[in-house]
Amino acid sequence: MDILLLIIAYILGSIPTAYIAGKVFAKKDITKVGSGNVGTVNAIKNIGFLPGILTFIIDAAKAVAAIAIAKNFSKSELIPYFASFFVILGHNFSIFLRFKGGKGLACLVGILLIISPITILYLFGFIGILTLAFGKRANAATGIGIFILPVLLYYQKAPIEGVITSFFISLLVMYKNLDYIKAFLNKES
Repeated sequence: MDILLLIIAYILGSIPTAYIAGKVFAKKDITKVGSGNVGTVNAIKNIGFLPGILTFIIDAAKAVAAIAIAKNFSKSELIPYFASFFVILGHNFSIFLRFKGGKGLACLVGILLIISPITILYLFGFIGILTLAFGKRANAATGIGIFILPVLLYYQKAPIEGVITSFFISLLVMYKNLDYIKAFLNKES
């Protein structure tokens, strides 16, 4: 049963909200406009503010749903944490888009709403400071700043399972921002 819950989390994460919003609201394939990323920022920039915000809300809700399903149907306390990883894995590498996808931040917000809402403020505050320090290179700042997540959860006395899972989630988000990090480190614009 637990394996099925993780598969459900992955499939929920794989639902390409920005892709669907692009087709519905603008008759565009979001994978072929802007950055080609299937996420909130590309949706706002290339489809419109409202579809972009809807993308964010639905992507966060996918994570909330995945964790809620895992909590309700598993006897293991570990499965909701694993589900949080799998929902972001699905979002970042969607089976419906040939394993392409978003960067996972909206899903991460959904996860943190359940696990530790205050961490959202700390995490995005830190990323905001890094963004300003990096000369408004938000993607590089996000990719580097996300590594504070396990530290934040640890100091907020989150269960060790949540801290460990957040480390792997951080790796996923960093991987999706790797090109931006390399460009920043190489001092490219």
